Amino acid sequence: MIAPRHSEETARTAVQRAVDIAFRYRSQVRLLWWVEHGQPAPHIRRRRLGYRGRKLIHPSQIEPCNRLYRPSAAELDYYARVLEAFDQAVKQGSASTTVDGRMIDVAMANAARRVLEADAKWKKAG
Repeated sequence: MIAPRHSEETARTAVQRAVDIAFRYRSQVRLLWWVEHGQPAPHIRRRRLGYRGRKLIHPSQIEPCNRLYRPSAAELDYYARVLEAFDQAVKQGSASTTVDGRMIDVAMANAARRVLEADAKWKKAG
Protein backbone atom coordinates (compact mmCIF):
# COMPACT_ATOMS: atom_id res chain seq x y z
CA MET A 1 0.00 0.00 0.00
CA ILE A 2 2.98 2.33 -0.15
CA ALA A 3 2.38 3.40 -3.76
CA PRO A 4 -1.31 4.40 -3.34
CA ARG A 5 -0.56 6.36 -0.16
CA HIS A 6 2.40 8.07 -1.78
CA SER A 7 0.41 9.01 -4.88
CA GLU A 8 -2.42 10.39 -2.73
CA GLU A 9 0.01 12.50 -0.69
CA THR A 10 1.63 13.73 -3.89
CA ALA A 11 -1.75 14.64 -5.39
CA ARG A 12 -2.75 16.53 -2.24
CA THR A 13 0.52 18.43 -2.30
CA ALA A 14 -0.11 19.42 -5.92
CA VAL A 15 -3.79 20.23 -5.14
CA GLN A 16 -5.03 17.62 -7.58
CA ARG A 17 -7.36 14.66 -7.26
CA ALA A 18 -5.92 11.18 -6.96
CA VAL A 19 -7.39 8.62 -9.34
CA ASP A 20 -7.04 4.90 -8.78
CA ILE A 21 -5.71 2.81 -11.65
CA ALA A 22 -6.14 -0.91 -12.21
CA PHE A 23 -2.94 -2.38 -13.55
CA ARG A 24 -4.51 -5.59 -14.82
CA TYR A 25 -7.77 -6.48 -16.49
CA ARG A 26 -8.52 -8.97 -13.72
CA SER A 27 -8.54 -6.23 -11.10
CA GLN A 28 -11.13 -4.34 -13.19
CA VAL A 29 -13.30 -7.45 -13.42
CA ARG A 30 -12.92 -8.00 -9.67
CA LEU A 31 -14.00 -4.41 -9.01
CA LEU A 32 -17.15 -4.89 -11.05
CA TRP A 33 -18.00 -8.17 -9.32
CA TRP A 34 -17.59 -6.68 -5.84
CA VAL A 35 -19.59 -3.54 -6.60
CA GLU A 36 -22.37 -5.33 -8.51
CA HIS A 37 -22.85 -7.75 -5.61
CA GLY A 38 -23.10 -4.88 -3.14
CA GLN A 39 -19.81 -5.67 -1.44
CA PRO A 40 -17.25 -3.02 -2.43
CA ALA A 41 -15.18 -3.76 0.70
CA PRO A 42 -11.72 -4.11 -0.92
CA HIS A 43 -12.20 -0.85 -2.79
CA ILE A 44 -13.53 1.18 0.15
CA ARG A 45 -9.91 1.37 1.36
CA ARG A 46 -8.96 3.34 -1.75
CA ARG A 47 -11.80 5.76 -1.17
CA ARG A 48 -10.75 6.22 2.46
CA LEU A 49 -7.23 6.97 1.28
CA GLY A 50 -8.67 9.88 -0.66
CA TYR A 51 -9.04 8.53 -4.18
CA ARG A 52 -11.92 10.27 -5.95
CA GLY A 53 -12.19 8.16 -9.08
CA ARG A 54 -10.81 5.28 -11.08
CA LYS A 55 -9.54 4.93 -14.64
CA LEU A 56 -11.72 2.47 -16.50
CA ILE A 57 -11.28 0.27 -19.52
CA HIS A 58 -14.93 -0.34 -20.45
CA PRO A 59 -18.12 1.77 -20.42
CA SER A 60 -19.96 -0.87 -18.38
CA GLN A 61 -17.70 0.03 -15.44
CA ILE A 62 -18.86 3.66 -15.21
CA GLU A 63 -22.04 3.16 -13.20
CA PRO A 64 -20.56 0.75 -10.59
CA CYS A 65 -17.59 3.06 -10.09
CA ASN A 66 -19.89 6.06 -9.74
CA ARG A 67 -21.71 4.18 -6.97
CA LEU A 68 -18.41 3.33 -5.32
CA TYR A 69 -16.83 6.79 -5.33
CA ARG A 70 -19.85 9.07 -4.97
CA PRO A 71 -20.59 10.16 -1.38
CA SER A 72 -23.58 8.53 0.30
CA ALA A 73 -26.58 10.51 1.55
CA ALA A 74 -25.35 10.02 5.13
CA GLU A 75 -21.93 11.44 4.23
CA LEU A 76 -23.50 14.43 2.48
CA ASP A 77 -25.70 15.07 5.52
CA TYR A 78 -22.66 14.88 7.82
CA TYR A 79 -20.64 17.29 5.69
CA ALA A 80 -23.56 19.73 5.54
CA ARG A 81 -23.75 19.63 9.35
CA VAL A 82 -19.97 20.14 9.52
CA LEU A 83 -20.18 23.30 7.42
CA GLU A 84 -23.16 24.62 9.34
CA ALA A 85 -21.45 24.05 12.71
CA PHE A 86 -18.15 25.50 11.51
CA ASP A 87 -19.79 28.62 10.08
CA GLN A 88 -21.64 29.09 13.37
CA ALA A 89 -18.36 28.71 15.31
CA VAL A 90 -16.62 31.26 13.07
CA LYS A 91 -19.44 33.75 13.66
CA GLN A 92 -18.90 33.28 17.40
CA GLY A 93 -15.17 33.92 17.01
CA SER A 94 -13.93 30.33 17.33
CA ALA A 95 -11.68 28.54 14.86
CA SER A 96 -12.96 25.06 15.71
CA THR A 97 -16.00 23.18 16.94
CA THR A 98 -17.25 19.61 17.26
CA VAL A 99 -19.79 17.58 15.32
CA ASP A 100 -20.74 14.10 16.52
CA GLY A 101 -17.81 14.19 18.94
CA ARG A 102 -15.25 14.96 16.22
CA MET A 103 -13.20 18.13 16.13
CA ILE A 104 -13.91 20.35 13.14
CA ASP A 105 -11.36 22.95 12.06
CA VAL A 106 -10.61 24.92 8.91
CA ALA A 107 -9.09 21.93 7.08
CA MET A 108 -12.10 19.71 7.81
CA ALA A 109 -14.52 22.47 6.81
CA ASN A 110 -12.65 22.94 3.52
CA ALA A 111 -12.77 19.18 2.86
CA ALA A 112 -16.52 19.16 3.56
CA ARG A 113 -17.01 22.11 1.23
CA ARG A 114 -15.10 20.31 -1.56
CA VAL A 115 -17.22 17.17 -1.18
CA LEU A 116 -20.49 19.14 -1.26
CA GLU A 117 -19.36 21.20 -4.25
CA ALA A 118 -18.31 18.07 -6.14
CA ASP A 119 -21.69 16.47 -5.40
CA ALA A 120 -23.50 19.58 -6.64
CA LYS A 121 -21.52 19.42 -9.89
CA TRP A 122 -22.26 15.70 -10.15
CA LYS A 123 -26.00 16.33 -9.79
CA LYS A 124 -25.85 19.14 -12.32
CA ALA A 125 -24.07 16.92 -14.85
CA GLY A 126 -26.82 14.35 -14.49
